Amino acid sequence: MSRPHRLYARFRRSVRRIGRRTAPDLIDTSAAGAARFVRSLRGAGYCPFLLADDHTAAACPEVVDELSAPGSSWILPGTPRVVPAIETSRELSRRIEAAGTTPMLVVVGAGTLTDIAKHAALSADVPVIALPTAPSVDAYASARSALRIDGYHRTPSCRVPAAVLSCADVIEAAPDELILAGLGDLTAKLIARIDWEVSSIVTGEPFDRAQADWCAFCARSAVASLRHGTLRSAAIPALDALMVSGLSMQLIGASRPAASAEHTLAHLWEIAVPFDPSQTDLHGLLVTTAIRTVVERYRSICAALSTGKAPSGSAHDIAAAEAGWRDRVPVEMSPFTGKMEEESAGRSLGETEVTRRRDAIAVNRGRIVELCGALDDAERALDALDRAGIGAYEAQIPDVWVTRAIDWVRYLRNRYSLFDVEFEMGWTV
Repeated sequence: MSRPHRLYARFRRSVRRIGRRTAPDLIDTSAAGAARFVRSLRGAGYCPFLLADDHTAAACPEVVDELSAPGSSWILPGTPRVVPAIETSRELSRRIEAAGTTPMLVVVGAGTLTDIAKHAALSADVPVIALPTAPSVDAYASARSALRIDGYHRTPSCRVPAAVLSCADVIEAAPDELILAGLGDLTAKLIARIDWEVSSIVTGEPFDRAQADWCAFCARSAVASLRHGTLRSAAIPALDALMVSGLSMQLIGASRPAASAEHTLAHLWEIAVPFDPSQTDLHGLLVTTAIRTVVERYRSICAALSTGKAPSGSAHDIAAAEAGWRDRVPVEMSPFTGKMEEESAGRSLGETEVTRRRDAIAVNRGRIVELCGALDDAERALDALDRAGIGAYEAQIPDVWVTRAIDWVRYLRNRYSLFDVEFEMGWTV
């Protein structure tokens, strides 16, 4: 018998429950089977409440027809695309609470709807079942929801789905751009693997090699399915890998195994760039565009390290530049000053610490350069995505926002990366 989610099954085997973390059941089924499953919820005493939008409802009409009813469903307009706003989550929570006793939230959708549903489920204190309509994000097993709160991307705690219904006939029929977005998001795990270990080397941040390697391995596996097959044949392997990534984030208690500087760039663009309606600003597609930028810059940093380039400027100069960042904020970035203040509150980079980090970088140059070998894997993944046609869906980011994202990535997220190495060595000051 085929086991399409073999990686998640292996990964989950020993982590069913660790403290308050939950590994969702991943149920291989079909749209018709999913309809029977949700029908059985009523027999178990639950009152299912459906969340979907026009597009996702059309992707799985069997389940939607079974559950859609006045007062026990909310089908949002599909156009314009739903925004993952905290206000939408709060409204969903209110509707669930008004629906009656013993509710069970069932979300039919991809990343945005799933994040909204998970957060609302926690607020309303109800269980949630997820039926992905595309392998586009790692939200399905994550204990965080990506929502817009106070004008910026944030990741509050949420209710992890009790089960994820993987309907091959639905997943494999997902729009090309959504499958590509998921594969792009998986490629980010290769960048995250580099930055996490570099941070451990330089700053002493705790590093879980097993989790980092699992996420990177699953990303390579999913991309290999694309390289050696078709976009459709890569859809289920992509969901498999994304489930591992989501659960890994639960185990770590943060997104460190799955996201690094490329996600920070993408999150800024999601908020700051006024996309034309004809452009596709899906999260995974923006992450892919960010990976292109990050790989190019990381190549330059790696080359400087491999040739033994000396630090530029004194440790005092670097510490002074760090302390004076507020004086350099350009007008375009002023709306994000509050976010940068929040992130900077958890970071201290005085002269002594700069010196210590420079010493750590010098001693470990070889290992850092070795880690950058994963950039080859990232470029191979980008090549596979390009051949699959991702370029037709990627939005064009204005040059000013590419520059601003690179210049301010360290301040938008307090997460150590090779951009920090570059700054601390004085190569950007």
